Amino acid sequence: MIRRIEGLPREVFALELSGRITRDEVEEAMNLFDTTISESYYMAFFLDFLPNSQDISNLSDDMRFNNRLSLRGRTKRFAVAGNKKWRKIFDEISGFICCEARMFDSGHRNEAVSWLLTAPFLNAHDDDF
Repeated sequence: MIRRIEGLPREVFALELSGRITRDEVEEAMNLFDTTISESYYMAFFLDFLPNSQDISNLSDDMRFNNRLSLRGRTKRFAVAGNKKWRKIFDEISGFICCEARMFDSGHRNEAVSWLLTAPFLNAHDDDF
């Protein structure tokens, strides 16, 4: 399941991933990202892989590539919270979009979001959410 994390500035697009993640959910999330990025010049992107989230490597390479196209260009910061099994996904995405990127240990959502909120293009403050 993919769920948008609410309560953040509009320039921070954040998703929580848990359990089985389907092709349709990824497509829906990326369509939402495309809509969101059209409203802001620069974006920060955050994925929080909860401990029970399952591997998404079964998604086709073409689909993963096409979805990542919408991340490129205006995404200026990217963060992932998850255990080491998500390192490959983090490396793939951060290498593709060529922006400031950091990986945080699973359960460190607040730390990851705080880092995203310090991006120079954001006029945000650190609030717990």
